Amino acid sequence: MNSKGILVISITSLDFDNIARMSDQEVYQHLGVVCRLSRKRIVAAKIQYDGFRVSRSPDSVYIHLVLAQKETCIVGFVPAPPFNIG
Repeated sequence: MNSKGILVISITSLDFDNIARMSDQEVYQHLGVVCRLSRKRIVAAKIQYDGFRVSRSPDSVYIHLVLAQKETCIVGFVPAPPFNIG
């Protein structure tokens, strides 16, 4: 992340439909679960935040981490591409 921008992270999820139906608090908690289960750090340790807000569109759910009402990081869940089996 540079000093002029905000870190934006996109996580492709096979379970996107369930995430899209979750409440804002559940989406934030799900991000915590995903971060704990990952072998790599998803949100950099230097990212500071004291709150969050969630925005949604038909093809994404974004969690905006904020510090003193200014965005410090955006983490988005997006659906996996369709698989053609057969």
